[in-house]
Amino acid sequence: MSNTKGYFEYKLLTAQTLASNFSSDPIDCVKCDNYAINISTASVTDNTGSFYVDHRIYKDANNNSDWAQLTFTTTPQLADADDVLLININQIPKGQLRLRFVAAGGTPDGTCDVWVSGKEV
Repeated sequence: MSNTKGYFEYKLLTAQTLASNFSSDPIDCVKCDNYAINISTASVTDNTGSFYVDHRIYKDANNNSDWAQLTFTTTPQLADADDVLLININQIPKGQLRLRFVAAGGTPDGTCDVWVSGKEV
């Protein structure tokens, strides 16, 4: 993870299979309120699905809320081809985020790399 003048970025997932549903490890949202999640897919020929971002209030492993799905104007979609998707999240409260993929059909193929970046408050 790098951090320059209030910004950070790191790779969250490498060659994550798109053959089935998955959830990423949590992203801690402590000092930032603006995040970007960049999803780059590869080797997708016949696969569809949706990417979602969930948030939860988190104090520690024994004290946290359930995950709540964030609502966006459009849901980022995997549509039978390689793509690069950007999810911009602005003014998120303190807690944790995670990326979730739900497969919808086709031949389960392809992978994705996911990067996260943020700007400190």
